[in-house]
Amino acid sequence: MIIKNVKIEKFRAFEHASFSLGKRITAISGRNATQKTTLLGMIGQPFTISKDHPMYGCKTIDGYNFRSQFKEKFKISPAHDVIGQHKWKIELHHYFE
Repeated sequence: MIIKNVKIEKFRAFEHASFSLGKRITAISGRNATQKTTLLGMIGQPFTISKDHPMYGCKTIDGYNFRSQFKEKFKISPAHDVIGQHKWKIELHHYFE
């Protein structure tokens, strides 16, 4: 699947933000503490493989499971994270071109 864009209502320091991604390649760059890793975590979190999936138990090229927990990507901060207030949406292209 190819991600078309990410729309963020509220997630940590992001509020009412939207990012479009390229169909072939997207570069994310910036200074330290500008939410690059947060954005990558948001993009990757929905694509974990659960027990019901035929690929469950398969490993990535570096030996990790395709399954991950939210807490493995994000260290919850009492100052910035209120459970239930994180809201974002990932839109996918409907077809490959």
